[in-house]
Amino acid sequence: MQTNQVRVSRELFESARMFAKPNTRSINQQIEYWAKLGRIGEANPEMSFTEIKMLLVNLEQAKQGMAGEFVLDSKLKDKAMTHKKKKHHVTKHVKEESLLTLLSTLKPLDVKFPDVDKDLLSLDNISL
Repeated sequence: MQTNQVRVSRELFESARMFAKPNTRSINQQIEYWAKLGRIGEANPEMSFTEIKMLLVNLEQAKQGMAGEFVLDSKLKDKAMTHKKKKHHVTKHVKEESLLTLLSTLKPLDVKFPDVDKDLLSLDNISL
């Protein structure tokens, strides 16, 4: 990987050093991590920090062939699905509807169902 030199403020450098060590990252890796979080956050302002971190974990899993899903917002029941398509990793937003919402879209059935209980004893006549 080609590298370039970038000048950063002493404050950013020291902050990166402080956060890098407990996360077992180099100072460069910490600044790259922050840049990646910021880039994703800027492109997806509706996502929380936790959701962005989950997205990064999911993308790494997809790179390793372990595509899956994760919850974006537990209150909204939104999910994202990540899968590998040829050489690219595709993440799709999936809005999960509640069962009641789904059922309300179904049309009533105009079918006469057979009486499957007709040959059974009445529940009133059973004694244990």
